[in-house]
Amino acid sequence: MWSSSGTAPRGARFLVRLACISLLFASVVSDSVARAQEADNDGQAKLDEAVKLVETASSDKDFDSISELCEEAIDAGLNDESAEIARKTWANACLKYAQLHGEKVFATPADARWKFLRQQALTRLEKAIELAPELTEAQLLIAQYNLLPGGDKEVAQAALAKAFENSGDNPGQQAMAMVLRAQSTEDPEQKLADLNKALEADPDNELALALRGDMYFEQGKTDEAIADYRKLAEKQGNNPSTLLLLADRLAKSEKYDEAIATIDQALLLNPEIANAWILRAQANLSNEKNEDAVSDCSRALDLEPRNFAALQLRSSAFYASEKYEEALKDVEKVLSFQNNNAGAINLRAMIYAAMEKYDPAIEDMQILADNFPDDPRFKTMLGMFYNASDRPGKAIEIYDELLAEDPGNAPVLRGRGDAYLSKGDHKSAIADYETALKLAEDDDGVLNNLAWVLATSPIDELRNGSRAVELAVKAAELTEYKEAHILSTLAASYAETGDFENAVKWSEKSIELATPGRQATDLAKELETLKKGEPIRELESVEDGKNKDEEKTDDAGDAEESQGDGVAPDADKTEKGDGDGN
Repeated sequence: MWSSSGTAPRGARFLVRLACISLLFASVVSDSVARAQEADNDGQAKLDEAVKLVETASSDKDFDSISELCEEAIDAGLNDESAEIARKTWANACLKYAQLHGEKVFATPADARWKFLRQQALTRLEKAIELAPELTEAQLLIAQYNLLPGGDKEVAQAALAKAFENSGDNPGQQAMAMVLRAQSTEDPEQKLADLNKALEADPDNELALALRGDMYFEQGKTDEAIADYRKLAEKQGNNPSTLLLLADRLAKSEKYDEAIATIDQALLLNPEIANAWILRAQANLSNEKNEDAVSDCSRALDLEPRNFAALQLRSSAFYASEKYEEALKDVEKVLSFQNNNAGAINLRAMIYAAMEKYDPAIEDMQILADNFPDDPRFKTMLGMFYNASDRPGKAIEIYDELLAEDPGNAPVLRGRGDAYLSKGDHKSAIADYETALKLAEDDDGVLNNLAWVLATSPIDELRNGSRAVELAVKAAELTEYKEAHILSTLAASYAETGDFENAVKWSEKSIELATPGRQATDLAKELETLKKGEPIRELESVEDGKNKDEEKTDDAGDAEESQGDGVAPDADKTEKGDGDGN
């Protein structure tokens, strides 16, 4: 329930609240005045002053004054009835003081002094219980404060036991006690049972709905979770914060259109919430609406020019749109203020790689690999960058290190297979692809590259046309026949079996889907070969030497074409890489 900062994530609206202070209002005031006429003493006068202050009290200072007056009244002498009123008035003043502090402690974000404020509140609550042991709201609030990080769980559980004992037939109090008990246990079955009972007792309990929604979501029961979040949004009158919570859960369930519609509702209520625009940008980016994502991030930045989350997200959207210069400009700005931002460093590396600027891409990825040695993903990407920059030997060294630690790492096996393919070592490449395929049988990149080498290797004993067709068909099915390089592999596979009719058919379809530039040119050459009734043969033999960055010319046209190709960092030299970064 609690966030990493130790605050309640749903804010002060879930603070246990006193329903009323019935003992302290009009009837008590009139009765107290009447008694003052009968017994004109200093104690009664102090109590009358305290009761009158209740009518206007709104601050910590006011409620402390009420407590002081009640204490002085009791010390000065009161009859039994007045003394009881003084004790209840004092207890309720302590409770109200603790509730006011709770609005700061349980807010999002919490007051920086929340630990001190909690201690002050608990001191008052202990006094309230001493004065009025039956005050259930005070017991509930003691439990709630002690369930925060650093609190005493045993004290919380004891307070809840008293709350259950005192709540009687009050369904609201019983429900809140069950909710807090759910927060105090690590047993998921008990937690869910308590939350269900709480909602049976009080269907309008917002905290129970929120917690059960969170629990369902964590368990992968997204439909049940979203139903609870919808109810919560309805009960809160479509509060923007709750709508955004619902939208976040919808987006994480890949219900992007519903998420965007829900965010739009929140923005109609308040269009000045920068985080709402960021959340909509994330949903649009996940939904492959890259231009909309850029626009949403720009709106967030209009509201908060130094919102680096929006700036980094816009960089990602530019990257997804293959607008690499704009993407690089945004991420560079993020890193100028947050030079240790690992996500931004990773993004910049990917942008450089897409621009075929492999030296800076490798430099960034090396930083991440050095700083996160226990995360193999960064070294895996480093190997991919080395291979893409015509340094397969260096890539193989990195992959060997990773496989020594984890022989069953399928992405690394695939990467090393790509590097072997670049070096012309088809036998080793096939061995790695075969092992990777056993571990990840639906990896379209492995399927594709294995099919390619089985169909195109000039080494006769390594080719296997029928198996190549089988693998290529599966890769095409997994990618819905929408990837040009996979259809090219399918064409080459059919050619190896002698079926040039299908070979030409799929080669033509691959050209229809090709990226303008180098890929389209290479695929057109393949089609010419197939139309002649000749199979595709390829054997690269790249040795580590000059980096591609060093070989580039200053010709602006070449640079523009290179950027337009958008070569994926994991693509092998045959352009058969799947481009998914795996």
